[in-house]
Amino acid sequence: MRKLLIMVAVLSFLLSTALLAQEYVVDKGVIHFSGTVSFESRGGDLYEVYDDDLRERRVSIYSINPSFLYFVMPNLSIGGEFLYDRLSTTDESLSIFGLGPRAAYYFGEEDRGSYPYMGASFLFAKIGEDGTITVNRNFYPEGTLIRITPFAGVVFMVSKNVGVSVEVYAKIDSFKAKGGDKSYKGDIFGLRFGIAGFIF
Repeated sequence: MRKLLIMVAVLSFLLSTALLAQEYVVDKGVIHFSGTVSFESRGGDLYEVYDDDLRERRVSIYSINPSFLYFVMPNLSIGGEFLYDRLSTTDESLSIFGLGPRAAYYFGEEDRGSYPYMGASFLFAKIGEDGTITVNRNFYPEGTLIRITPFAGVVFMVSKNVGVSVEVYAKIDSFKAKGGDKSYKGDIFGLRFGIAGFIF
């Protein structure tokens, strides 16, 4: 435990020393933490669900997407993203956990009030075992999801190190049930809001 604390202290010192040279929030070497929350209502071939009377119902989704990025050069950041989705209908629900790389390019230099950006993420996700969702009249308690998400947005700076973001996105999904051979494909378009922090 003592060694771990010493290591964390040394890394923190080195990181803070290295970051002193950064001049603005999208400069090389800046660390960027962000998180978005969103709500969606999904339908279509992949996401339509049915009750016992075969009446179609939509799926409601609450989503949290924290991410960690590092600016490898001015304006270009590369890192990772975590996904937590909670899907629910009237009497069914399940959770999706995912992880994957994320990259974004920010427009603008030096200190500005806002920074437009665009990028994409690739996620591999696991469907949880806490429930089932009826997809095309079949029940899939488990499975995997591959998701590609191109996005574009703007970070509005509210202080030197903190901003709020507004982002539009498209999710391109491919779902495969555990033990199944068939993949179901779908796409989602949405708008999400978040908070962004920059360490430099």
